[in-house]
Amino acid sequence: MRTKVDDAAEKATFSSLVPEKDRCVKKFNSIQEKEIRKVVSDWLSQAKHRKYKKEQRASRKLEQPIISTGGAEDINDMDI
Repeated sequence: MRTKVDDAAEKATFSSLVPEKDRCVKKFNSIQEKEIRKVVSDWLSQAKHRKYKKEQRASRKLEQPIISTGGAEDINDMDI
């Protein structure tokens, strides 16, 4: 007695599987491409964030008040 599985096995020759293989390869490549794009996008956003933080630190250093020594040229000349 033949089953549906036996019939399907006979029909499933290598040539009938080639289109399915191509479709799977294309899908795999598109998934890989999406993952690569995501990794690159994440990396770029991290780099932009690091650059922003670096600029923020630099601007804070410029904004810090300059401590006046009251005209003393040397710290030893200061009145304490």
